[in-house]
Amino acid sequence: MTKTSKELAEEIIAAGMTQTEIAERVGATQATVSKLVRGGIADISYAIGKRLELLHKEKVASGKRVINAKSQPQAPTHPESSSTPTD
Repeated sequence: MTKTSKELAEEIIAAGMTQTEIAERVGATQATVSKLVRGGIADISYAIGKRLELLHKEKVASGKRVINAKSQPQAPTHPESSSTPTD
């Protein structure tokens, strides 16, 4: 079964990429990717569609997950729990 551009974009996002990152990689604007995901665009250019397919293959079909600084868990910072010895 062939996936729609909307499905490809949704799966790439689920794999950890942002709309902005997708847009940069496929040569579109973030607004275009947003409209695509929301179903507001039915047709995209052939070139963007092909780049979206390649990006999907790279990030989703290959099993690679994208790690963004935004999505990485941050260690809690609690001054009272520092490991600095007190005398």
